[in-house]
Amino acid sequence: MSTSESTTDDSTDTEDISPFKVGIALKSLCSPDPTVLCGVTLEDMLVCWGDTDYPSFQAPAGPVKSVSPNCFMAVLANGELHRLRNFPSLPISLPSGPFVLAGGDYPYGCAMAANNEVKCWVAEGYSALEEPPSGPYISLDDAREGNCQMCGLRGDGALQCWKKPVAGDWESACGGRSWSPIATGPFSRLLGSTFHSIEMMNNLGQLVWFDPVLGGSVYIAPLFESGGFVEARLLVGLRQSGELLFYENGVSEGVPVIDGTFTAFQGDKDGGCAIRQADSRVVCWGEGEHGQFDPPTE
Repeated sequence: MSTSESTTDDSTDTEDISPFKVGIALKSLCSPDPTVLCGVTLEDMLVCWGDTDYPSFQAPAGPVKSVSPNCFMAVLANGELHRLRNFPSLPISLPSGPFVLAGGDYPYGCAMAANNEVKCWVAEGYSALEEPPSGPYISLDDAREGNCQMCGLRGDGALQCWKKPVAGDWESACGGRSWSPIATGPFSRLLGSTFHSIEMMNNLGQLVWFDPVLGGSVYIAPLFESGGFVEARLLVGLRQSGELLFYENGVSEGVPVIDGTFTAFQGDKDGGCAIRQADSRVVCWGEGEHGQFDPPTE
């Protein structure tokens, strides 16, 4: 499978982008950092493009059952775990499956089995602080090393968090007003996380931030308060109608990032990729120095 740039003059759904790149058909998109994009094909193969040499990315050779929100972890078809990023770190021993979904990476992560039991792993030098409640979960967060919490989106749309191992004392590093680990929602999608916060879409299509370490506060991003979005990042939102819009200076009327209707996106108005609703093909725009906007082609 080639990962070279493919520029097409097919103007269907993309009339205002020149040049734009059209790649293979994908079911989903994810991005572990601004220099890399990944997607799951219709055949359940995980493919990545961009700066995949450092840290080394190792896509599974066979089909995957699920991929975590930022594609740090994949569950293979046989239920075993696969770390996408193979960078130097303290030793990690992943539990044996079979599992149905996973999240997290270094130094901590968790996976859920078909019976809703959750097992977690911890790198050497860290100690688990809390046992996560059993599922069912529909998504587990990709908690980064600096995060204070690990969270999962439950089957009823509520968010459940638990204290994640950190370097040093958790209370001194992460202590806030109070620890409040549950947000009832309901939420439809877990988008990502930071040191104290979890980013999600609620069932109204609003972009919501939840802070379990800071008293369980909930913040709805004003730009997306009207609702009706599937995904949102910074000043770009994908509406439930499929329009991918840029809201310059936070104005209420967005302008198309790229014409057409889409089901998912990664990036911003200057560069990114989206899955075209009409044929599931990935369409990318912008010039990235790492090739992250040059999708794989057939």
